[in-house]
Amino acid sequence: MTTETVLFLTQQTLVLAVPLLLAGLGELIVERSGSVNIGIEGMMLAGALAGWAAAVACGSAWAGAAAATAVGVMLSALFALVVIAFRADQIVAGTAVNLLAVGLTGLVGARLQEAGFDRRPPVFFERVGLPLLDRLPGVGPGLFGEGGVFHQHGLLYVTVLGLVGCHLYLYHTRWGIELRALGENPAAAEAAGAQVNIRRTWAVLFGGACAGLAGAYLSIMYTHRFHDNMTAGRGFLALALVIFGRWRPLGLLTAGLVFGAFYAAANQMHVAGWSVTLARHWVDVAPYLLSLLLLALLARRASAPAALGQPYERPHD
Repeated sequence: MTTETVLFLTQQTLVLAVPLLLAGLGELIVERSGSVNIGIEGMMLAGALAGWAAAVACGSAWAGAAAATAVGVMLSALFALVVIAFRADQIVAGTAVNLLAVGLTGLVGARLQEAGFDRRPPVFFERVGLPLLDRLPGVGPGLFGEGGVFHQHGLLYVTVLGLVGCHLYLYHTRWGIELRALGENPAAAEAAGAQVNIRRTWAVLFGGACAGLAGAYLSIMYTHRFHDNMTAGRGFLALALVIFGRWRPLGLLTAGLVFGAFYAAANQMHVAGWSVTLARHWVDVAPYLLSLLLLALLARRASAPAALGQPYERPHD
């Protein structure tokens, strides 16, 4: 394997890891607060459509990112209302969100394509480098210059900083410690003054915003268009990555990069023609088979929040 191939695979690993890491960041906060949102897949899909449509209609990638975030928040607000206020089953509610998103995006996406949206010029964020680092002798241009490994969309850096900030928030601030308490012992957290259901609602809204933005990354910055079911299970994979990372931000970062590398390797196998020999679908499904295998191996050793998935009812309700 040549140096150029290694650098290209590294660059693609970072590109493909972003939506997994961003969606996983939101879900990590949700699960640390005690809720499980499997509707993250649908929120990503809705964000992909809303982001692409708004970006093309307004001619601004920023408008697309804002629209995707807003749609993610709206769907997560619906989810929060059902599971936190009405204490419905979280798995059933999340599944309903996914089905709703698949149906609506298919319908609206078809109408937008009929209106010629897919024939308009694509709108996307420009890639950015890391200032001054491209001037480093020898490695600077190849790693940080234009077209280099770390010449990426700004959302990559925002996501990585978000994961580092999330680690500091959860383990080094009072609010973060309270958030973790919501997922471990909500009754004790409330006795200490935390408003359990309100804090859980804010966590779900944050998770929805991250999921919507992750979807917009796929349609605006990766494919530059929308097509049905384009998230292709990435939301579910983000859920698995939270478990692989043991509900820790830095563990999630590591898991996301590993699976980004698997995606990059699968794409490279297509380019190299291996998918003809191995059958295209086996190459495509490899990351998901691996996630299932690792989930089976690591699930028993993973330490989930004690109250995860349990609706909270105040004693005097």
